[in-house]
Amino acid sequence: MSNDRQARCAVCLGAQPCGCAENGGALALPVREALLSWYLEHARSLPWRGELDPYRIWVSEVMLQQTRVGAVLERYERFLERFPSLAALARAPESAVLEAWAGLGYYRRAQKLQQAARVCVQRHGGQVPADPRAFAALPGVGSYTVGAVQSIAFDAPLPAVDGNVIRVLSRLLCLEQPPAKAAVRRVIERVARCSVEAVAREQQRPTGDWNQALMELGAQRCTPRAPRCEACPLAPWCRARARGCAEALPRRTARAERPEVALAVACAVRDARVLVVRRPPGGLLAGTWGLPAAAGPPEVLESAFGLRPGRELVRWRHVFSHRVWNARALLCTVVGTPPRGAWWPLAELRTERFPSAFRPAVQALADALAVP
Repeated sequence: MSNDRQARCAVCLGAQPCGCAENGGALALPVREALLSWYLEHARSLPWRGELDPYRIWVSEVMLQQTRVGAVLERYERFLERFPSLAALARAPESAVLEAWAGLGYYRRAQKLQQAARVCVQRHGGQVPADPRAFAALPGVGSYTVGAVQSIAFDAPLPAVDGNVIRVLSRLLCLEQPPAKAAVRRVIERVARCSVEAVAREQQRPTGDWNQALMELGAQRCTPRAPRCEACPLAPWCRARARGCAEALPRRTARAERPEVALAVACAVRDARVLVVRRPPGGLLAGTWGLPAAAGPPEVLESAFGLRPGRELVRWRHVFSHRVWNARALLCTVVGTPPRGAWWPLAELRTERFPSAFRPAVQALADALAVP
């Protein structure tokens, strides 16, 4: 196994011991040059790369948070075709925005994005604010979004620290404690901030390129499992690689168990239409359309919705960030006053209007009814 002496510090370029893992600082010029050169050659071709419109950049960054790139690729252009500007997004019904967001999850992001669009129309002339402080004051805009959008759209010298960046810097400096610890997080944020400021000061590349290069390295090479250290442009300076512990970093804190909820889902069909209901404006899947569902055994559907459960169609498990649904869908008949909702044509079952949490039920119902 290799040892520490094979990897000089990515900040000070010195050998052990040094205090950079405790204090941080800008990554050294050769390290930055190596990463930027790699990025220019190996960056994936994505529809939002090279984009100049701040609104379109913002939409991509919100979509990409906690969502696979593949899922975003399927929906990014369609969303922008439907809402091509901040003004179009601001004036749209919330239900239309949530429908266009279906499949991306974390629907609160879409609601906050629309709220922010309305503020931009009301207070900023329908434009994305170029002032980071004004942008940070918008609904749903956190420190990562500020750094990503402002650097990519306006070349602002601000860091964008996401999970990829945390992983890259944790390994590069071999930070042995979890990033959830305040002291470790401060080091990561200091290195990220000092590095992007150095890129701006020395005019190496646009700051957005630097932030995207760090994130791209985490997505392509410094992956959570089986990192491709042999193909990493930062391998000569990576202390975790030298110690043989790259895959073990960053350390994780113990995660609380997600509560599991037994859920009964109703598939009620009448006159070639299926009953759907709007979920409450707050909480899980807020404001989205879905099948009637209630926590508990199937019998709860009758008391909750006036729907008598019959044949079971499918069982599935859906994992959210803070809870788990152990769900089963059942064909139901209306025996009381059905809930306020809508009866959608069966032909729409195979569309993407439903959140992914309901997709197994929708698919099973479509198959049972031989919906093309």
